[in-house]
Amino acid sequence: MDEHYHVGQVLTGKVTGIQSYGAFVEMKSHTQGLIHISEISDRYVRDIRDFVKLGEEIQVKILSIDSETGKLSLSLKGVYANRKPLPAYKHTMRVPRPSSQGFVILQKKLDEWIRQAVI
Repeated sequence: MDEHYHVGQVLTGKVTGIQSYGAFVEMKSHTQGLIHISEISDRYVRDIRDFVKLGEEIQVKILSIDSETGKLSLSLKGVYANRKPLPAYKHTMRVPRPSSQGFVILQKKLDEWIRQAVI
């Protein structure tokens, strides 16, 4: 591994693999790193492919360096930590008003069930 890497450094790397638990990134010096799914975004990450694509060049922040293997623990969300946060999603959902017909049918059945239970 090149000795010029240090914790907190922001680098550009290429996404070389995507798994359900994270994305693998290769630096220009052929050093490998992993962005764990928890370091992809501050928001819920259902699928990492929604945030990074295979072969894409991205900026990442070094969280830690394994001294034995030389592999890097990386963060995508750490690069954007000091930037203006994204606006909150505004979802509007229309919920249909319940029809009373369903309750009327249930009431009729309930009366019938009570009569059957008493007999």
